[in-house]
Amino acid sequence: MKHLKIVFILVAVFFSLCYSCKKDHLVGEYLLTDEMKAQNPYQKGDSFILISNKGDTLSWFVKGRSNQIHEVLYSINANDYYLVENDKATIKLENNTEYVTFQLEMGGQLLYPPMFTINLHHSQYAAVFSSDLPLSKKYIPYIDSLYVRHRWIKDVFVHETALENTMYYSTQYGIVKIEFSDGSFWELESIEWAERE
Repeated sequence: MKHLKIVFILVAVFFSLCYSCKKDHLVGEYLLTDEMKAQNPYQKGDSFILISNKGDTLSWFVKGRSNQIHEVLYSINANDYYLVENDKATIKLENNTEYVTFQLEMGGQLLYPPMFTINLHHSQYAAVFSSDLPLSKKYIPYIDSLYVRHRWIKDVFVHETALENTMYYSTQYGIVKIEFSDGSFWELESIEWAERE
């Protein structure tokens, strides 16, 4: 009988611990709107070419785009939780053995507005461009049009980093130009959209 009481107490403690870990009260939703997600034009299968001022051709392809919603505990000792959405496109350089990517990521945040971030990882260059979402001419520097490789592209956002790299981004075409602190730059030559479902 004594062992049965100990087993009963252990089972009760186990279930109370399991219950205390349960997320039972939603305190906030930090989700992306359709307008925000549409500001990233890239989908899996898209490809584009950037030409450098040195004459190099960089052929990129969109490896994938993922969208995830996570449940995150509000604090360590609470059962309260919130939802955070993350939307990410991964873009790789074709026919290249080194790890060279762009990652365009949009995500909700607990204490701040949703962010739009573009990370570039390259052997010669590394840059992070970020801004609040949605991308808005009211809050983010932009130019009405930019002449890029024999054509004008309208409504271009201008993102600058502390290291004096500048990216020009269009919600219609994506990355249209990047100027690096050493004076070199890449410009959009062409883009091929994959078939949309």
